[in-house]
Amino acid sequence: MKTNAMSMKAVAMLENQVARDLWAADIARDAEVVLTVLDDKIVSEVVKEVAVASGVLTTEIMSKSQVSRVANARQFAFYQCHKLGMNKSEIGAAFGRDHSTVCFGISKIKKALGK
Repeated sequence: MKTNAMSMKAVAMLENQVARDLWAADIARDAEVVLTVLDDKIVSEVVKEVAVASGVLTTEIMSKSQVSRVANARQFAFYQCHKLGMNKSEIGAAFGRDHSTVCFGISKIKKALGK
């Protein structure tokens, strides 16, 4: 009888741990979704502001164009997104660029700003 009670307690503990693990996984997935939505909002707002300031269309900033004025505006958008807490991989994903392209762009803007 004592062994059966211990087994039941062990099963209950295991079930609780599994439930906690599943709950933690759900929380992590939900947090990732929220962060993705926030990143999208940050990028959208930054691109709009950079477009207004630079005279480059938002569609051009998000495009693959390598025209200097467009690339400079895009690099400034990279820099602003980074200042707002996005990491380089997230920025690259949002703009359809590799993180090394983002690194170069941020570095170029920092150098131009004397930072």
